[in-house]
Amino acid sequence: MKTRKRWGRPQNKALGFTLGLILLVGAIWFVFHQHDILLKALDHASNAPAWLLLLAVVLPVANWLLISLSFWVLTSRHGPVHLKEMNALIGSAWLLNYLPMRPGLIGRVAYHKKYHHIALRTSARILFENVSTSGLCAALLVVSLAFTQSINSLHWFSVLMLPMALLSLISLSLLSLPRHTRFLHYSINSVIRYADLLLWVARYWVVFSIVGEPITPLVAVAVALASQLAMLVPLVGNGLGLREWSIGLAAALVPQAASVLGNHSAISSQDAALGAMAADLVNRAAELLIALPVGFLCIARLSKYRLKQSR
Repeated sequence: MKTRKRWGRPQNKALGFTLGLILLVGAIWFVFHQHDILLKALDHASNAPAWLLLLAVVLPVANWLLISLSFWVLTSRHGPVHLKEMNALIGSAWLLNYLPMRPGLIGRVAYHKKYHHIALRTSARILFENVSTSGLCAALLVVSLAFTQSINSLHWFSVLMLPMALLSLISLSLLSLPRHTRFLHYSINSVIRYADLLLWVARYWVVFSIVGEPITPLVAVAVALASQLAMLVPLVGNGLGLREWSIGLAAALVPQAASVLGNHSAISSQDAALGAMAADLVNRAAELLIALPVGFLCIARLSKYRLKQSR
């Protein structure tokens, strides 16, 4: 009797990694063969303010720290996990998940089971809770987007922060209810996940500005949500390649959506897609620039920490 092949097999994981590389190389090739868009992006990037370039590499660090805090809030209820330890686990997973078979995720779950006695089922539930919370935050972000249509300056970002303020007030109110500790953890985590999502919106505003592409709140939110969805796909690690094409598709669809809303855009769908892909390639480069040293340092830190504990 033939057995059904499963996605978890190594050859299928390697295939996903290879496909991700092909998609990434394809995105680079696609942008590089559009000379006008490429020259414009390079010209703007070479003249971009230093503070924008600095933000491009600092904001991924903030994402790493927020994700670490998010997983720590939910995981610390089930085992003696220190925040610094979680920072190291998420930092190492950030880098390792670029490899086939998602070794960062698998390694983190195995680490929790071995050293914190957290069952695999519990780790899976924590992951589901984080993903579902992100979905709730994405819905709140889309709702708040409706109130930014008449705002042209960067004040629109302040409007997008309003749901986070509301979630923070809910968390503060739950502090007076000691029997609702579980709901308090969920509420605090929703604040953290919403802040993380806002950082992705900010990251795309930064990289679009670096390559000289116009961006609106609608574009910023659309590409940020597209990137989150792409990174959830288990086919490739960290949305490698898939994220870049998803960003291009989202940016191409935005002018059509804006037209339906009565906000006609002068930018063609093709130019919008090319500009978005160029921007996300800058985003990917800045991310790797940070993920490489952070990942190696976190792996070394975990090894040192466990060596000290075993003595």
